[in-house]
Amino acid sequence: MHDATAPTHQSVEDRDAILAYWKQRISELPDLRLDKVMQIRDALARSSYDADEALDATVARLSEDIGVLCRDAH
Repeated sequence: MHDATAPTHQSVEDRDAILAYWKQRISELPDLRLDKVMQIRDALARSSYDADEALDATVARLSEDIGVLCRDAH
């Protein structure tokens, strides 16, 4: 009986190619925006940062980015 959740067999070459592809894709992502980080730190220090709203927006953007990465992978 075959377990549908069991990992499929991949050759080392296949895994290396997949890893190389995703490393390349990740390297294309934008760098950390230090100015944005400093703005958020300042807002947190002043207790004026709406973490729930920011988290919702971040998750939405991250979902879009992952969707684009996955769509481009095929």
